[in-house]
Amino acid sequence: MRANTEQRKLAAIMFTDMVGYSALSQRDDKLALELLEEHRQLLREIFPRFNGSEIKTIGDGFLVEFQSALEAAQCAIEIQRTLAKRNHDVPTDRRIEVRIGIHIGDVVHRGGDVYGDGVNIASRIEALASAGGICVSMDVERQIRNALEARFEKLAPTELKNISVSMDLFRIVLPWEQKSEVGGQKSEERERAAAPTSRRFALMGGLVLLFVIGVGWWWASQPRKTPASSPVGSRIASLAVLPFRNYSGDSNQEYFVDGMTDLLTTELSGIEALIVKSHQSALKFKGSTKSMPEIGQELHADAIIEGSVLRDASHVTVNVQLIEAPTDRHLGRKSSKPR
Repeated sequence: MRANTEQRKLAAIMFTDMVGYSALSQRDDKLALELLEEHRQLLREIFPRFNGSEIKTIGDGFLVEFQSALEAAQCAIEIQRTLAKRNHDVPTDRRIEVRIGIHIGDVVHRGGDVYGDGVNIASRIEALASAGGICVSMDVERQIRNALEARFEKLAPTELKNISVSMDLFRIVLPWEQKSEVGGQKSEERERAAAPTSRRFALMGGLVLLFVIGVGWWWASQPRKTPASSPVGSRIASLAVLPFRNYSGDSNQEYFVDGMTDLLTTELSGIEALIVKSHQSALKFKGSTKSMPEIGQELHADAIIEGSVLRDASHVTVNVQLIEAPTDRHLGRKSSKPR
């Protein structure tokens, strides 16, 4: 009888928690319920894409089961990327932020629910993640470190509530994150095979940024004789970075490619003389067949940056070009291929 109602297996368990929901519900319960529902809808659209099975909701969080640690981590990254983009132009009180914890271990299915150390540990790990962050156990990190295009930072040895031994935990460093602290603890960087890729990532971003600034400055400083009726302005005052195209033939590289776009948009936003359109605004033109003048008009941008990323084994090639939006005129092109 028990064999028919109980199943034991090895699984990757993800716990999520919506940050600040309890406090918000006390201040504005209507807004809290609205954001909770939007949060659930967004996450439930993502789980199936990575073969995640929603076990149940726990208050404002989810308990989700995966067949592999890699799929769980990829799902967690996609959740945080989606929410980061959603929050980009949203007032602080309407942002949706979640913490995510992942562990892989022995679990027991019984009566439609899941029990065991795998579940207990994942729930404790989630509480140590920062808002918008992902925390994983060492068992997960070992399985994904060479398969996931990401960098890991090791936390100080941590004793988890009701867990008998201290555990080594890691945070997944996301390209759009600014801080390197989790749960109030400073992280110690874990050097892995992904680290050289992170350095290439930063190098390519720097080269592309220098190119764009150089061409933009040159174009803005040129004397221009333009009829008053011409749509072309005298300088580039506003700019949009379109989502880079992934030419690697591997959908798993979308994380890396999106990171390049995010990095460039963020860096350009630091130039005071330039208005840079948000990544969220430009995202709707991913894969669009609209012309540059049409896109520029919709985004109210004087110039457009578009690019592509090709990753082949250990080589990464980034091609980027700056285009004057009203005329579709190419102002410059740059190719970067760090080794």
